[in-house]
Amino acid sequence: MIMIIKQKQLLLSISILIKDTYKQGSCMITIDEIPNKSQSFFRAVKKQVSEHVYDYFRFMVLAICIGNSSIIGRLVKLLRNNTYRTNHGKFFWRSNWDESIVNQHIALSMLKSMFNKKDRRLFLAIYDTQILKRAKKKKVIGKLRHHVAGKYGTGHTILKVCLYYRDVTIPWASLLYVKQERCDEQEVPFYKLIELADCIGRLSKLGAVRIVFSRRKGENKHIAIVTDYLSASMIKIVADYLKRWCIEILIKDEKQHLGLGYYRVLRYRALVRHLYLVDCVYACLIHLGLNAQSAQGQNESKKALRLEPISKLKDRMRRTVWQENVKDVIKYSHEKPVIRRLEKLLAA
Repeated sequence: MIMIIKQKQLLLSISILIKDTYKQGSCMITIDEIPNKSQSFFRAVKKQVSEHVYDYFRFMVLAICIGNSSIIGRLVKLLRNNTYRTNHGKFFWRSNWDESIVNQHIALSMLKSMFNKKDRRLFLAIYDTQILKRAKKKKVIGKLRHHVAGKYGTGHTILKVCLYYRDVTIPWASLLYVKQERCDEQEVPFYKLIELADCIGRLSKLGAVRIVFSRRKGENKHIAIVTDYLSASMIKIVADYLKRWCIEILIKDEKQHLGLGYYRVLRYRALVRHLYLVDCVYACLIHLGLNAQSAQGQNESKKALRLEPISKLKDRMRRTVWQENVKDVIKYSHEKPVIRRLEKLLAA
C-alpha cells in the first residue's frame, strides 16, 4: 500500500514537472550524453580540435541548443557532469582551436549531405548587424549609431556571412568589426567593415557580367545588381537577389532564440568564439531538422527543403535530450509501473 502511494506521488510530480517545463518554455533537464541524433553533426569537428576541446565544444553547443541563455554560468547548470564555470570560461578564451575553420567544416559537411543534382545554385549572403551593450569594460567595445534604435550608444558591429542552398540557411562566418585603436590594444589586424566584406566576397577574373537595375513601386531609389549569370532573365536575377532575406532571418533567429547578443565576456577571443558557437548551434538545429526530413524521405525528392522554424527545432532538440534522460532513468530503475507511466506521459 505504501509502495503504491509513493508511486502515485512520483507520477504526479513527474506530470507536473513536464507540464511546467513546456508551459514556461524553460529547460529543467540536464545533459549527460550527446544524443545519437546529433552525433553525426559533431563528427565534422572531431579532426579539427583536440579531444579535450572536442568534449567542451559538443556540450556547450548542446547546452545553448536547449537553454534559454548563452551566459556561461547558466549554461554550465545544464551539464550534469561539468559544474565548474571557470573551466568553461577558459574554453572560450584560452583553448587552442580555430573557431572559423571549425564552423566552415560544419557548413561544408552539411552542404555535402544536402547536395542535389537538380539544384546546383549556391548563394552567399553578407550582412552586418549591431548589438548594443551597456558595459564599458569590454576590451573591444566601441561607440556606434544603432540603425534600428536610431540612437548612439556603445556596442559591437558584426559582419554575418551565410550560405543559402535549397532554401536552407547555413552560417559560414561571424566577423567582429573592431575600431583601429582597439585593434592596436588587442594586437589584432585592423580592417574596415567594407574590407571585411571584401575579404569574404571577392571574386577575381569574374569576366563578363550583367547589370540589372531595380526600383520598388512608388520609390525613386534604384539598386544595381551585378551577376555573371548571363542567360538569366531580369525577373530571375531580381528574385535571386531577394534571397538575401535569408541572412536577416538568420540574424533575427540567433538574437531571439540563441542568445547572439546575450553574452558577458570581456576578452576579444572569448567574444569571437561566442559568435561562432552561436553559428554552430544554429547549424546543429538545422542538422536536426534535415535528419527529420530525411527520415521522411523528403531530402532527395524535392529541390527546396522546408524546415521547421528555429524555435520549433529548439523544442525538438529539447525533446530529444529529454528522451535520452528518460532512457538513462529506465536503465537504472527497477520501478517498472512508474517507467511505463512515464513513457505514456512523454508520448502524450
